[in-house]
Amino acid sequence: PAPAPAGGAEVSAHLWARYQDMRRLVHDLLPPEVCSLLNPAAIYANNEISLRDVEVYGFDYDYTLAQYADALHPEIFTAARDILIEHYKYPEGIRKYDYDPSFAIRGLHYDIQKSLLMKIDAFHYVQLGTAYRGLQPVPDEEVIDLYGGTQHIPLYQMSGFYGKGPSIKQFMDIF
Repeated sequence: PAPAPAGGAEVSAHLWARYQDMRRLVHDLLPPEVCSLLNPAAIYANNEISLRDVEVYGFDYDYTLAQYADALHPEIFTAARDILIEHYKYPEGIRKYDYDPSFAIRGLHYDIQKSLLMKIDAFHYVQLGTAYRGLQPVPDEEVIDLYGGTQHIPLYQMSGFYGKGPSIKQFMDIF
């Protein structure tokens, strides 16, 4: 292909010409009956998949593509809890716990060695009042004592974005 021209109308004409070339190429590669199946007014995940033909689909649960109803949170919690019990042999006793929307939700870290679930901010400070062992809050004084008289966690103790590394792991999920 020819190099793109430097400015304005020439760039636009060049891009339209490249688009038409690629469109012809695709139509030459695909059988005619496939091309006639595509509705240009429809919305597709890509040029090859019609969502009408997909039985199950979902979104990343980060609210970028959809707003979720509050009723979804207990459903996800219950399904995850039941999977842990039925497929991963977690104790039946955890079935007594229901979703609690007032408990820890996002931006959580877990210190494996100290058994603490807590919020740690972007500057690596434990947010006082957010540390728990199980469902029991841990007093701020105990948290500060556990970390050598400070609420700051040095970077070398923190795990990477995907949970690899030291003993303090970041949860990358709503629960």
